[in-house]
Amino acid sequence: MGKSKKNEPRKLANKKMIYSNLIIQPNAWNKLNNYFDKKKLPNALLFYGNNGLGKEGHAIEFAALINCLKPENKQSCGKCMSCQKIKTFQHGNLKLIHPLPTGKQNSAKSPLENLTKSELENYQDMLSLKSTNPYYKIEVPKSNSILINSIRSLKKDLSLSKIEKGWNIIIILEAEKLCYPNNVAANALLKILEEPPEKTLFILITSNYSKIIDTVKSRCQSIFFPKIAYSKLYDLMDDNLSYEEKSIIANISNGDINLIKNLDNSITEIYDDLKIFIKSCYSSRHEYNDLIIQRISILKRTNNIKLLIFFRIIMIYFKDLFVFAESKDIKYIVYKNLDKHYNKIINHHNHSNWNLCIDIIENTLNNIYKNASIPLCINGMIIEIQELINGNKNEKFDINNWLEIK
Repeated sequence: MGKSKKNEPRKLANKKMIYSNLIIQPNAWNKLNNYFDKKKLPNALLFYGNNGLGKEGHAIEFAALINCLKPENKQSCGKCMSCQKIKTFQHGNLKLIHPLPTGKQNSAKSPLENLTKSELENYQDMLSLKSTNPYYKIEVPKSNSILINSIRSLKKDLSLSKIEKGWNIIIILEAEKLCYPNNVAANALLKILEEPPEKTLFILITSNYSKIIDTVKSRCQSIFFPKIAYSKLYDLMDDNLSYEEKSIIANISNGDINLIKNLDNSITEIYDDLKIFIKSCYSSRHEYNDLIIQRISILKRTNNIKLLIFFRIIMIYFKDLFVFAESKDIKYIVYKNLDKHYNKIINHHNHSNWNLCIDIIENTLNNIYKNASIPLCINGMIIEIQELINGNKNEKFDINNWLEIK
């Protein structure tokens, strides 16, 4: 599909703000503005909701507003020296805390100083991307938890005089990783969360609210970020896509704008991946399994976002089967062009547990994230799914007879 212009999203941030491409969440932003108007900020805020909703972008925007030299209409000006420094992550009072590699930590150094030269260069590149894209996710490789050293270093910084005027804003990304594999970092943070230095605001951000321990939650004012309406997401997509194709992308992304940016112009690729997977489920020929293994291996090495997308594509297939089996109504399914295929599958396998198939796929993805053997994971997944599909039936059948795949 050729490159085309896109519609302008309908409710983006004002161009005077830090990000002109951030879809403002009205309820969340109004709550933040109420704190700002009353000039009485809480010690800590906890932003929670699904991935890709702009939680981090809102945190950065609020940091800019609080420290803006010329705020206008409850928005940062986006142009003053303070706003420019926050946008480029050069403001002395803005601190980012996020997962980092464990490695060998020299406690005399800051956590970032413990990174290798190449890791630090990669990190600077990520900050540069984040400065223009509020939905870009900063992920330092091999980082599974927020280090106790990061919290100790933060406490030391906050005990010193401020580098610049205004508020200290500490944004903690993936805040749930304060709490596992153990609570050491979270417990170290509790005292300063409850009694921070003057003019200091913590903003914790998570997509896994249930993993935040209660002692952290109780010290924060929580703000929920709901899913963005699909109608707004469609405005971000290529004009050449049909309404049905936009619906497919929106469902695969589950409202995650970062995924939408990776899915645009990918309809052909989506169906190519889905066809190979369908063939592997309904065929005894192992060549289809091998194609999936090859595809997953490449994605695991090169693009974790596309890896997630692949598994979302096949999960929606089984979700469609479950919904269609219950309703027999095409309006409730995502892959509407597969309605005849779904009808034949359900008639032939009317005792299959489609929901369990989804559980198996999610479990497989989690194991791959943990660096389990990809061939073992994929072959095991396909065997389990085939058993669930066939139930007590042992016969295989040729899917090419039912879905025009040659």
